[in-house]
Parts: sequence; structure tokens; C-alpha cells
Amino acid sequence: LNKAGYYAHTDENFEGVMFRRTTKPLSAAGGLFSEAKKLFRPLGVDIREQAMEIHFHGVGGTSKHKKGGNLKFTHLEHEKDAEGNHQGLQYSFVGFDELTHFSLGQFLYLIGRMRSSAEGNSFCLATTNPDRNSWVYNWVSWYLKDGIFDETKLGKIRYFLIVNDEPVFADTAEDLAELYPDLCYQWNDVEKEEVYIPPLTFCFIGGTIWDNPALIKANPKYLAALKAQTEVNRRRLLDGDWEAQPEGSSYIQSGWFHKLDTRPLGGVEFRAWD
Repeated sequence: LNKAGYYAHTDENFEGVMFRRTTKPLSAAGGLFSEAKKLFRPLGVDIREQAMEIHFHGVGGTSKHKKGGNLKFTHLEHEKDAEGNHQGLQYSFVGFDELTHFSLGQFLYLIGRMRSSAEGNSFCLATTNPDRNSWVYNWVSWYLKDGIFDETKLGKIRYFLIVNDEPVFADTAEDLAELYPDLCYQWNDVEKEEVYIPPLTFCFIGGTIWDNPALIKANPKYLAALKAQTEVNRRRLLDGDWEAQPEGSSYIQSGWFHKLDTRPLGGVEFRAWD
């Protein structure tokens, strides 16, 4: 919110959109739209409740003579909503709250809407909790060590291309251009020249509640509430463990069995499980 609000306050051409998968969490207590209203009111804004939009007066601007941009808060409840509601639109900023709730297709389509007349480059930001079974895991796994984020890797920029609908990452743009020249170079038939198309960049910044001392101070019981979660949720929400996941109670686990080095003497009893 802070980064998007800064640009919306300083650039009249800034157009930002922030998503939750469904509408209700946007305006509920602690939701994106609810918190944004409290955060940005002191800057001078016009709030459109029904449309869930915040229009910034901007530096030296007023309600009648705006010099700022705007932020819109909306949903992507259905898979088709990404293209159906945003085809042809352009955004300076695209934000996702709890990225694991969205599909990879929705995420990539909205990245394709990042173009605008704002001063800076369009950008995307997303928040997420750990979920080992989500497509997001493939994007963050390089930054992890035993499921927990590796401090030595956080914030390092990686380059990526989408190959067969899956991300392929590399440390440099040159590495990807060498491996996938067909995706990094394209012939411009108008200018009669080959154009280099640089890969997009991505980085992951992990954090836990300990990185937010203001939250702990304002809500001292929240830490206790996280401690009171089930073991899996405690590892996910408190420790930031991406490998934490419940074991299916109805499934056989390989750890229950021990392989014998030699065949036992005498009679052998066999049992089978499905």
C-alpha cells in the first residue's frame, strides 16, 4: 500500500489496481480497501465507496484540481475475470493480496496489463503466506533452505521467461537469451530489424511477524494467537515454513516401513495396503 500510495500521490498519470480473490475481504476489517482509506486520508483523497476507488489530490492539488493518480480495489473471483474485466486496460501498478489464492493464469495475464503513461516503469507487488501445494512455490523455492527463506538470497533479482506455461529462471538475462533465443528475440517486420526483448525480473523478500515489531506492540495477543494454531499452521504463519503441510490421515506413509537387508528365515507373512 505504501509504495503504491507514494506514486499515486506524486504522479497524476499513475493508475493502480489491487486484487483480492473475492470482494468481501477488501472492505472487511483489516482488508485492503479499509486499511488504505485510513492510511491515505491525511494526504488528501476522494474516496468512492461503491466503486472502491481512491483518487489522490496530489502534491499541491485539490479535490477540484487533482494532481495525483488513483488506486482501484477489486476482485478476480472467477478465472475468466482476469481477461474478461481487464482486457485492453493498462496499469502502472498491479497488486495481489495473498497471491496463492489466485491462479498462475490470472497472475500472468495481469502482468501483461502493466503499461501506462506514468513517469516510472509499471510494476507488480504481491503478498503471500507459505503454501507448499501452490504454484507460487515454484517461484520462491530458490530463495528457501529447508522450507525457510535463506537470508543470503532474499531480495536478489532473478530473470524469468514463461516456457510451456511454466516459469524458467536464471541469474542473468543473457543466460535466458542464450537458452531461449526465440523468446528473447523477434523480427520487427515494420522496421526490418531483429528486436531484443529482455526477460522480466522477479525477487522474493521473506519475512515473519518478528520483522514487524510495530504490529507486535499494537497487537500483543496476536503472537499468542499464532502460537495457538495447529502445528502446520504455526509453522506456516509464524515461522514462514513453505514445506509445512498436513499429512493425509488416510494415506500410507513410507516412514512406517523399514526395508530389510536380508530375507528373514522361516515363514514369511505378507500384507498389502491400498
